[in-house]
Amino acid sequence: AARPGRYTCPMHPEVVSDAEGRCPTCGMKLVRAEPPAAPAPAVAIAPDKQRVLGIAVAPVLQTSGARALRVLGRVAADEAHTYKVNAGISGSIHDVAAVATGSRVRKDQYLGSFYAPDAISVLQLFILNTQGFARKSAWATNPDGTPRGEGKNEVEVDLSGHAKSQSSLQNANIQQRVMQLENMGISARQRTEIANAGQLPDTIRIYAPADGFVLARAVFPGLKFDRGFEFYRIADLHKVWVLADVFPQDAQHVRAGMAARVSVPEQHVTLPAKVVEILPQFDAATRTLKVKLAVDNPALLLRPDMFVDVAVRVDLAPALVVPADAVVDSGLAKRVFVQTADGSFEARAVETGWRSGDQVEIVKGLREGERVVTSGTFFLDSETRMRSPVSGAAAAGPASVPSGASPRGGAGDVRHAHASAAGEEGMHRHGGEAR
Repeated sequence: AARPGRYTCPMHPEVVSDAEGRCPTCGMKLVRAEPPAAPAPAVAIAPDKQRVLGIAVAPVLQTSGARALRVLGRVAADEAHTYKVNAGISGSIHDVAAVATGSRVRKDQYLGSFYAPDAISVLQLFILNTQGFARKSAWATNPDGTPRGEGKNEVEVDLSGHAKSQSSLQNANIQQRVMQLENMGISARQRTEIANAGQLPDTIRIYAPADGFVLARAVFPGLKFDRGFEFYRIADLHKVWVLADVFPQDAQHVRAGMAARVSVPEQHVTLPAKVVEILPQFDAATRTLKVKLAVDNPALLLRPDMFVDVAVRVDLAPALVVPADAVVDSGLAKRVFVQTADGSFEARAVETGWRSGDQVEIVKGLREGERVVTSGTFFLDSETRMRSPVSGAAAAGPASVPSGASPRGGAGDVRHAHASAAGEEGMHRHGGEAR
């Protein structure tokens, strides 16, 4: 605040100067700073009137331990369980299954098919390699007639009874074809079907990579696409993230590994959660930090972008606390009313810290054991403001009235004085005879 005798800008109080001038920010003329306001006077209220007004007091306590930090969170899909079905080769969409955004799909569920002429040569080589090996061993099927395994099992062939050099060469050829087809986006399931059928497929099929929900779909029949185009985005929601908005003064108490509770009030459901990390990004819109929590979602009750309540139990250092109703917040300053004697209360400015439930931390302004008003603060605040020193214009009071004049001091009184003076002058002029 500006000191007396200095000049400041009415619009920008942070601009202070020792001499007159203009504000460098807005160009307004600097005005002389007002002296600091006098402390608010104490208010005395009789005990019987305190009961009528509902004034109650409570001591300032020092407490420590744990408190429940309650914040708002938003559900997001776990990136480790989100799958993007991309095109590994250029082509055009032939068919699309009746699956839309938000639909639930199962692993290996049919999602659509596409044409890919550039994949024909690689498919032919794959069929030649697998069929050539099938003539020497039952590579395509197990002894019981079922297809051999998927993925790496396709190339882990049994070449017992054949030359080792020949086995290594066939394995290398099949491994190379499998890697090429996998890079093109041909699933393990269709590779097995092609190897068993021994003929080129009409289209390449798209299968769901895992159980989950479709978050995005960008395909339709006839769509031409290039390599890298995203067909579907599927998320397994059995494990989700919750991104909670936490203010910086509260985030300093949150640590990775803390236990938490996530609840959906509308569904009366509460799930256990665990703090994973505090993200370094700062949200300028909400002025909060993001805390990421991992939540098991077995019943799939939590869906992406759903809002939930988050409660984290945090440990606190010893601090002075008062009831939240004891703090009067005017927007620019916070104060409480301290009982100095029986029936006497004074306003005192304070600085607050964290707030938990109906308790507020007092950083500065109070001492342990002092008694503060917890009910009836509105009445004391209004009384204190009315008893504050008034401005100079109001303090000067009404102008003094000359003796013998009417206390009303209106225009009629002035005219009456002039008439009396004129009458007296006429009496002197005519020898005192009244006319």
